[in-house]
Amino acid sequence: MTTVRPASARGRCLCGAVRFTATLPSKWVAHCHCTLCQRAHGAAFVTWVGLESAAVALAAAEGSLAWFRSPAGGERGFCTACGSSMFFRADRWPGELHVARALFVDPVDREPQAHVYYDTHVPWASIVDELPRKPDPRATAMPVTPQLLDAFADAWNRHDADALMSFMTADCVFESSAGSDVAGTRYEGAAAVRAGYVQVWTTFPDAHWGEARHFVSGDRGVSQWTFTGTASDGRRVEVHGCDLFTFRDGKIALKDSYRKNRPPLASSQA
Repeated sequence: MTTVRPASARGRCLCGAVRFTATLPSKWVAHCHCTLCQRAHGAAFVTWVGLESAAVALAAAEGSLAWFRSPAGGERGFCTACGSSMFFRADRWPGELHVARALFVDPVDREPQAHVYYDTHVPWASIVDELPRKPDPRATAMPVTPQLLDAFADAWNRHDADALMSFMTADCVFESSAGSDVAGTRYEGAAAVRAGYVQVWTTFPDAHWGEARHFVSGDRGVSQWTFTGTASDGRRVEVHGCDLFTFRDGKIALKDSYRKNRPPLASSQA
């Protein structure tokens, strides 16, 4: 029996102010697990339909379609009336427009073919299908370098938790420099590690890691630094320390932290 594939498919935002018609065939359909899609859509992953830009006819009420340019690259189209996240385009995929699969009201010409950027999938959503699971191609193609660790250190000094987590694997581990366990307090999984990172800035609102030096050898690395910070009771900490890293697929799988056990300084000594 011959399957008749649709020649086009229509879609719309939640309120209907932005509508589109896509001429098929599509280029691909995939589930994206990148952290940017997760935050933009508030979801564990987003299913995209990849299309030639010229194959998508948009019909939007005046002022209802806007584009957010991400600092990480690319633009995301959304409805200004209902807030639906709808489209994605970037120089990395020239001539393509990616349309959120859930917005189509008509069938499209193919089922999802893969999970992409799966190295950053969230631990709280189970994936039980047998589709290929592909990591960030840039992460697998590019080994960790001292420059990456320098960017990681810059994110620490900005107190930017989202940026820090973009360097970590989804199943990452953080072993802190303090705690009752032999390895210090151990945080496992992206959500727990993020909370552990934020806790450092909660304890030391002015935390800073200066004079950083980085070394990388294969899947291991070291960062040395001088930590300074002021606790809420006014005690000042200034100590040397280091991080021991284990890398996997171009990201940090384990951050094992150490600090010298120097008594806090009185506020008058700061």
